[in-house]
Amino acid sequence: MRSSENLHHIQVHALAPIRICDNGGGTDTWFAQYGKIFNIAVSPCAQVQITAFADPDQAGRVTISAENYGDRYTVVPSEYFPKRQWDRHPLLEAAIGLMQSPQELHLEIKIYCEAPGGASTGTSAAVGVALIGALDHLRGGRMTPHEIADAAQRVETEILGQQCGIQDQLCSAYGGINYIEMQ
Repeated sequence: MRSSENLHHIQVHALAPIRICDNGGGTDTWFAQYGKIFNIAVSPCAQVQITAFADPDQAGRVTISAENYGDRYTVVPSEYFPKRQWDRHPLLEAAIGLMQSPQELHLEIKIYCEAPGGASTGTSAAVGVALIGALDHLRGGRMTPHEIADAAQRVETEILGQQCGIQDQLCSAYGGINYIEMQ
C-alpha cells in the first residue's frame, strides 16, 4: 500500500494477489464446520487506485471506474447503504458502503485485475481486499490484514448473500504461502 498527497488530492494505491492451489477448498465454508486449506498467493494482483479530492460540489460522491468492464459511474453511498440497492457492481458498492468513505471528500476509485472473475482464483476476494485495504488506508490504516480479510468476506456473505469460504480473502490479505486451519 502506498499513498501520495498534495494540496488538492490524496492518492492511495493497493494491490492484492489472487489465489491458486486451494488444496482442501470447500472445508473453509460455514457448512464444513472445520477444515484445513493450503493455498498460494500469486500475481496478477487486483489493483485499486483511490484519488480523494476536497471538492465541496462533489463531496460524499464516489466515482467508480471498473476498468475490466469499461464502466465509469458515480454513486452516493449514503443514499443506498444500508438499503442495499446496488447500481452496477454490487461487490464494489457494498465494500464502499461498508467502509463509509469520508463524506467531506469526493473519491475516484479505479479497479482493475488481469485475472477474470469466475476463474476459481479468488478474484472477487482480491478485489474486495484491495478495495477495503485502500479505503482503510485513506481513513488512517487501522485495520489488520485479518480484519481486512474478514470485512471483505462479510461483504460477499452477509451483505451480498453469496456462498463464500474464508481462504480467498485471507490469502489476498496476507499473501505468500498459506496453511489455514478452521475449527
